[in-house]
Amino acid sequence: RHFRRPSTDGTSMTIVFPATVPFKMNRDGYSEILPNNIIETPMETGPKKRRKRFTSGVTQISGSITMTLAEWETLRAFYNNTTAGGALPFEIPHPATGVTVTANFAKPPVFTPFGVGCRAQLALEIRT
Repeated sequence: RHFRRPSTDGTSMTIVFPATVPFKMNRDGYSEILPNNIIETPMETGPKKRRKRFTSGVTQISGSITMTLAEWETLRAFYNNTTAGGALPFEIPHPATGVTVTANFAKPPVFTPFGVGCRAQLALEIRT
């Protein structure tokens, strides 16, 4: 199982979500929370002063993927081995836009039996 490819700078390997696991999140239960990069400073008089806190942020995405048991085993191996238990970032297509983004597991995947396969509940953080 090869989930790594050379990076564009040639100095490291980029981890890529396994192509054999369908990364199509179910509409039911999908959510996306945009980064909160604003800091507010109270003033002695007048409205609070607001400014951007960081130059980038983290978008939180959660949802489930329906998969076969074989795909579930692949995802388990990807999480446990390739991403070192969720410690390493990886590339995925953004669930809404399809654009390749860098993500991290925010929590371990939760697997639930569903029909003849299962559903994996994913909580991801996407760097913006």
